Amino acid sequence: MNCPNCNQPLPSETSAFCPGCGARIGAAPVQPQVQVVQSAPVQTVPSHLALGIISTLCCCLPLGIVSIVYAAQVSGLVAGGNIAAAQEASRKAKFWGILSVVLGAVSTVIAVLIQGIAAFAAANLD
Repeated sequence: MNCPNCNQPLPSETSAFCPGCGARIGAAPVQPQVQVVQSAPVQTVPSHLALGIISTLCCCLPLGIVSIVYAAQVSGLVAGGNIAAAQEASRKAKFWGILSVVLGAVSTVIAVLIQGIAAFAAANLD
């Protein structure tokens, strides 16, 4: 019997490999198995960082900073695969940013009212 790969004569009928080329005899060639690994879809979680920055600069500084801190945690948690914690940090960043804007608006209205009352009182003193 001859090797099907290189056609050299084999030493015996029960040879498992060809001595000339090393091909396996009597079995189909072994194909490497390739496993296709699909990565999980990347989930986007909004960080609300812009809201935190704007609310810090324009509205209420302490609450805006809290919003920025939570917003900064979102991308790290998503990269670490902790989507639930990232969504929670995103929710908190949004909450503190909105609260900062609301309190900033309320305090602005109160300040304008106080100034208006003071101006009205000063005008009536004459």
